[in-house]
Amino acid sequence: MSVARFLVVLDKSDKVYYSGEILEGRVKLVLNYATQFKGAILKVTIRGRASCEWNESKMYMSTKCKYNFKPVNRKSTETYLESEQVLIEKKENFELPMGEHTFQFAVMIPSQAPSSFNSSYGVISYDIKAEFKIPMDCHKEERINFIVINPLNLDLYPNLKIPYRREKRKTFCYLWCASGPLTMVVNLPKTAFVSSESIPIILEIDNTSNKIYVDAVDIYLKREINWIADGFRISQNSTLEKLRLGLNGLGEGQSHSWNENFTVPDVVFPFLGHCSVMKIKHELHIEAVVSGFFSNLSMHIPITIGNVLSDEDPNAPNVIPQCIKDQIFTRGASSCSSRRSVDSSDSSRNISGSFCGSDGGESTSDDDSDDSNDSTETECNR
Repeated sequence: MSVARFLVVLDKSDKVYYSGEILEGRVKLVLNYATQFKGAILKVTIRGRASCEWNESKMYMSTKCKYNFKPVNRKSTETYLESEQVLIEKKENFELPMGEHTFQFAVMIPSQAPSSFNSSYGVISYDIKAEFKIPMDCHKEERINFIVINPLNLDLYPNLKIPYRREKRKTFCYLWCASGPLTMVVNLPKTAFVSSESIPIILEIDNTSNKIYVDAVDIYLKREINWIADGFRISQNSTLEKLRLGLNGLGEGQSHSWNENFTVPDVVFPFLGHCSVMKIKHELHIEAVVSGFFSNLSMHIPITIGNVLSDEDPNAPNVIPQCIKDQIFTRGASSCSSRRSVDSSDSSRNISGSFCGSDGGESTSDDDSDDSNDSTETECNR
């Protein structure tokens, strides 16, 4: 075989590109000796797409009026980039001398292309495939992946820098005896952050109830991923970070306040932009842990997590730690290609709806919120 090496080399060694940037690369063909070719084709295909897939059970009524279940496969794909470039196409004989031969290619990554992302039931991936074909002789193929980052510059969304205040009260009662409320007040300087940034949280707890004690306050950073296909969706929630604020039993007439810094973990926070196959939302979940048989007082605060620091040029060179690249590149056993079935313990199926965050950012919905950011609930045990 005259072809000693066949490889694809990108102009960026880290293989990281921004949406809207031009990707340039080279196909290298190394020959052991001068060779004549006939009907040779050398082409590269650059592709970026999102796909998700899962299996679930659908209930139906049989002809015997019995309810049965049958497996249903849900899947969806969306293409953001597809470019095929022919670098050599010779029908007649031609000769290449011994040594290395380089063929250039380039493509612009669409400005709306979402960030690379890998998850349990779906993936957003970008790859380059180079093929060198000679009929009845040889077929060489090389494939490489590259990372795309869709920059979410938080400076472009001034409403996310507005201070946020939320107050929530809960009244506990037993039989017909009600007590004073337990009140939790949370203040944030803004609702937009980036990886490794500290979130300053001012938290106040005021207990006027004679039914419960407050043992602790837990703060969680939670992520919800939604996969959408065939008009259906599944959701999966995970906790990215947790902080516990201990109390030695906060009783009736007592109050406590904290001024805490909650650090956003150094993990992948991709901006999926206009992707309709997957959506990501984040929230701060703050929960006052109460004693007895009553449920805790909880608060859900939607936040937006960007991937461009304030005042940072989104087109500036980006250095991504290897551990972050591994999270994006590695598909593993949890990839959508394994056709996993839906696990009811961590997923829920609903009709597809809108999951867009504030002003194009990705954030979480607050099931307990109302227009005034103040709310009251009552729990009675009888």
